[in-house]
Amino acid sequence: MPAHRSDVEYLLERILRFRREEGDHDRFRLEIDGKLIARAKTPYSHSTISDGLLAEWTREIGIPPRFLKDLLARRRTRNDYLDALRRGRLLP
Repeated sequence: MPAHRSDVEYLLERILRFRREEGDHDRFRLEIDGKLIARAKTPYSHSTISDGLLAEWTREIGIPPRFLKDLLARRRTRNDYLDALRRGRLLP
């Protein structure tokens, strides 16, 4: 199920608290205690993000696709995301 770029950017910036870096794409970085934990980018040229790109993001930000869909639907929170990263050993 594709997602609107604005919804994904809102999720990354406002809910998961990634930091935006603008360039050829909008890049987002999650740093905790000065350590890069995850990163993702959104293309300027698309208002809708395809399932393929969403699947790629799930690998980049360390969660399964279903978890991303739950985050986009607001059924999961930042704390749920951080817990998932700890279970995947991406976060101490």
